[in-house]
Amino acid sequence: MRTSVPPPSRGLTLGDIRESNDAVLDATLRQLAGAVESGGRAVFVAPFAPAVAGRVGQWFDNTRALGVAGARFVRTPGYFSPRRDTPTSFTRTVVLGVRTPYDDDGSLPGIAYTVGMDRRAGRWTVTTWAPSYVDDPMNCGCRLQVVHRGDVAVVSEGGRSLAGWPAIVLDRALEGTAWPVQRMAGSGLRAPAGHVFFLVDHPYRWFLSATGAPETSNATVSLVETDGPAPGTLFSTASRIVLMLADTDGRTAPQTAVGRLYAWDVVTHEATHQLMNLNSQLYYGEGDPIATWIVEGIAVAVEVLHRRDHPETADAGYYLRDDPRNVDRGWLRRHLAGDLPSREQLYAAPGAERSNWYALSGSVFLFLADRYGFPTMMRTARLMYAQNGRNPFDVVPDPDRAGRYLSRADAMAAWRSWFTDNYLG
Repeated sequence: MRTSVPPPSRGLTLGDIRESNDAVLDATLRQLAGAVESGGRAVFVAPFAPAVAGRVGQWFDNTRALGVAGARFVRTPGYFSPRRDTPTSFTRTVVLGVRTPYDDDGSLPGIAYTVGMDRRAGRWTVTTWAPSYVDDPMNCGCRLQVVHRGDVAVVSEGGRSLAGWPAIVLDRALEGTAWPVQRMAGSGLRAPAGHVFFLVDHPYRWFLSATGAPETSNATVSLVETDGPAPGTLFSTASRIVLMLADTDGRTAPQTAVGRLYAWDVVTHEATHQLMNLNSQLYYGEGDPIATWIVEGIAVAVEVLHRRDHPETADAGYYLRDDPRNVDRGWLRRHLAGDLPSREQLYAAPGAERSNWYALSGSVFLFLADRYGFPTMMRTARLMYAQNGRNPFDVVPDPDRAGRYLSRADAMAAWRSWFTDNYLG
């Protein structure tokens, strides 16, 4: 149903017009969120102009296919929402918060949208509905397909090139996401309610800048939170994972032992990022709140330990390049004494060297797991996400003094000695 309002009175100030327009939008957003929760497609589509109703209907279908446990659509605060107001039209930035069955209770993660409404023949109609900053797969202009089991859902565009992959990824993800959770008791980490994986076989912008260069690799991306007093201004603890199933030449990964192993490694790595995002207390202001090598290091360590826990995978002949065992010893000797990698070295170096930097980053956490156990490694990772600017070498247990930590210099020396014994001997 369209929202009906009386015609504006003469002499209204801009503040009056904005207040009136906000009231119209809030009523419309409540109607839309309620329809998403109840499954009322006709009610959801009713306020939209015909020019956008078709795509909006697909958004609704995709959202419902993934599952809806709660919805809240809200205006962002004025300073986050460029506004255009007249008595007959306005534009706002809103966040479409939808909690899926795979998100934690109390969270309503969403994506910011630009919403415009026009008053035509005495009725308000939604004429603009588009992502504001980051791209939304639900708005792909296509019908997404969802397979799910337990606490994992896998979403794909359903093209022929990905046929068969959703079931494979679902199977691998159920094991790969559960593996670290089963071993991290005592770490203080809380496991997510579930996981959502989006499969792609082409460069994408999903959950990333809608106007930036397309992404060609895997990604774990936080959403925006609509719960709380300042909706749309903070990152949610919920995140989404995109799994790239094509190489740089556009060839889809084969559904062979090697292809399946690649997917297994990636879901384990990316799910670790999701685990840490859920437990994060970092503040994102100016600069990075946590060193990139720490972010990637813990994910690499879990990925490596998971792979080592499955020695039968060696038969596939697909070696994990992020494992220090598989890195050139000469390269390791040249770089072990130097600084741990920068963000640019991890994300912009050529392929083989990038993997080497990942392996070196992961080795810090492999050292902790080997010396002190998997729960201590995960506890250290939790501490890194508890406050900006922390360093894992500041919380390495002192084996000679219970409850005390080694100095940073001694901890780094212990790591390098351990590394030399294990990978350079």
